[in-house]
Amino acid sequence: MEQAEFPNHAHALVTRYAYILWDALSCHGGIRVDFMVTSAGARYALEINPTLGMSREANFGTGAGLVGLSHTDVVRAYLHEALTRPAYDVPLSAPVFTGTSEPRDAA
Repeated sequence: MEQAEFPNHAHALVTRYAYILWDALSCHGGIRVDFMVTSAGARYALEINPTLGMSREANFGTGAGLVGLSHTDVVRAYLHEALTRPAYDVPLSAPVFTGTSEPRDAA
């Protein structure tokens, strides 16, 4: 699995934004957040996917393997999280971003 060639600061910001989205949307377990980063360094979140591919060849499974987790480990972790998390009983919060991002039309 290859990681896109980003400067460290751009990678850190995209990672931070992914965590902000994960938290603001009250996600549980793993999600995938797709970003577009322009050559000028502007970052746009394109999609949040809370239903990851579970095949052995899927990106999430491949990434898990890179940190020493087997496909079985990943499936067990997902099942455990799904069976033990509390039910949603409050409205989901909206994401709040801080910083100075230019509007899409300005790019």
